[in-house]
Amino acid sequence: SPARGLQQATDTGSLPKAFARSNKHGMPANVLITQAVIVTLVCLVFTLFKSVSDIYWLLTDLSTELYVMMYIIMFLAALKLHYKDKEKPKSFVIPGGTGMKWILCLFGVFSGIVTLVIGFIPPAQLEFGSSLQYGLIFSAGLIILGLPGVIFAFKKPRKVSEL
Repeated sequence: SPARGLQQATDTGSLPKAFARSNKHGMPANVLITQAVIVTLVCLVFTLFKSVSDIYWLLTDLSTELYVMMYIIMFLAALKLHYKDKEKPKSFVIPGGTGMKWILCLFGVFSGIVTLVIGFIPPAQLEFGSSLQYGLIFSAGLIILGLPGVIFAFKKPRKVSEL
C-alpha cells in the first residue's frame, strides 16, 4: 500500500521522523492521517469545478506536464554526463558524436518547452473560466505536485546513526 511505501521512506530517512510513529497494528498512523487530510483537501478543490470532465482534463494535463519536466531534466543530464568523466568509456554512444548529442538534446528540451507552454492553454470545450484562471489553477497544481521533488533534491541526507 502507499502508506507502507511512505513508512519505508520514513525508515530510510527520506521523510521526516514525525511520520515514523506506528499504531498498535503496525500501520503508519501519521502517514495515514496525512493522506486522509490531503485526499479530503483534493476532494474539496474538486467541488470548485463544474464537471468531472474538467477535473479529468486538469489531472491528465498536470501528469503530462510533470513527465515532460522530467524528460527535460533527463536531456540536460545527458549533456552534463557527456562532459563528466569524459575519458571514461560510456556504455551507450549516440552515432554522430558530440554534435549529434547536442542536436538531439536541444531538440528534446525545445520540444518539452513547447509542450509545457501548450499545457497552459485550456481546451475550448471545457469550462475553466478565463485562461488566466486556468493558468493560475494549473500553475498551483504544478507547484504542489512538484514540491516534494524539489524538497527531496535539496534535502540534506541524515546520518545512519540518526535513523
